[in-house]
Amino acid sequence: MDKALYNIISNAFKFTPNEGTIEVVAKTHTKFETDYVSISVSDTGMGISVDEQQSVFERFYTNKNSKIDNTNGIGLSISYDLIKLHHGQVLVSSELGKGSTFTIEIPIDKAAYSAQEITNTLPTILDSDELETIYEDEIMEEQEHYSPDNSVNVLIVEDNEDILFTIRNILQKQYNVYTASNGAMALEIVKDNNIDIIVSDVMMPEMDGLELCRTIKGDLETSHISILLLTAKNRVEDRIECYEAGTDGYISKPFDMKVLVARISNLLNKKKQKQQEFKANREIKIETLGYPSLDEQFLTDAVKIIENNLSDSDFNIDTYSTLLNLSKSSLYRKLKTMTSLSPNEFIRNIRLKHACQMLKDPSISISEVAYSVGFTDPRYFSTCFRNEFEMTPTEYQKAQN
Repeated sequence: MDKALYNIISNAFKFTPNEGTIEVVAKTHTKFETDYVSISVSDTGMGISVDEQQSVFERFYTNKNSKIDNTNGIGLSISYDLIKLHHGQVLVSSELGKGSTFTIEIPIDKAAYSAQEITNTLPTILDSDELETIYEDEIMEEQEHYSPDNSVNVLIVEDNEDILFTIRNILQKQYNVYTASNGAMALEIVKDNNIDIIVSDVMMPEMDGLELCRTIKGDLETSHISILLLTAKNRVEDRIECYEAGTDGYISKPFDMKVLVARISNLLNKKKQKQQEFKANREIKIETLGYPSLDEQFLTDAVKIIENNLSDSDFNIDTYSTLLNLSKSSLYRKLKTMTSLSPNEFIRNIRLKHACQMLKDPSISISEVAYSVGFTDPRYFSTCFRNEFEMTPTEYQKAQN
């Protein structure tokens, strides 16, 4: 009820000019031998034409007479669905230029509800952040086969508070969620946090989604972050513009939340597949992973630097990050996202891949291979090799020959 009423009152404030009035009236009445409560919210705003009054409860409805960019969004739709859950209704009466009245009416007799719908204890008052809406219920069954992953950070960039609230409420059941109302704010969040996926609207003030996408994808330190763009523009040219900006996916508004949840899951699964493929492959084949050119070049450079220092057992992260022209924290974030390996693990993985190539020669000893790829202890080399490829260097060499 808190959320339903909040959305209706908030809507009244949006469309009532300065010096106007908003009135909230609550009263009880009896109808068909059942007690009801009715709560009306009246304003002296711009009003709604008769032919549009039946559309105000549709998702992403926009008042044609409004000069406000972000109008009803989904707030009234949420209120409508929540009141239906209470076996009630929301009515609207309005006249252009004179204002509108929205009236909530719900039964307050126990007989109006089933046993499953009644609780005998006073509920804890929920903060609006915790409140579940009908849109969350719609996709809960779809989410059951997804395991919550608290290691994934998702950033939602959306200037419409209603849409932002709904997306955040649903995604935070699975991921760590950050929010921003425009691209400029999003960039500040990206600087200070290890973001995995950005879900962004296209049309926003200060910095729009396309500029945000171009900035993220054009910076080596952030180019690995996946981006999904949401937009009401549906022309082919608009889609081309989104993909030219570097987006990993495009979803048209209005959209089904189940689609967004599935697209995010799909992006994460593809990323994990690339990570596993890179780590498990005993050869270095970066070009087969399908990374964008900037990320592919980064990995190529990262491998080449290790190869140039392959036998140097003193080669360390400080030297490595300097040669790649990245801070140690940026290097860690970049490699971890692209390969699931820390810088130390990545260096060891490349050394072991080269060891695999050398072990194809039956005349070379395990110790020689170990020293050649930067290990000072052949036993430790054998342990690392077995952990990486699930067989000892000796077993591998025999299998190859």
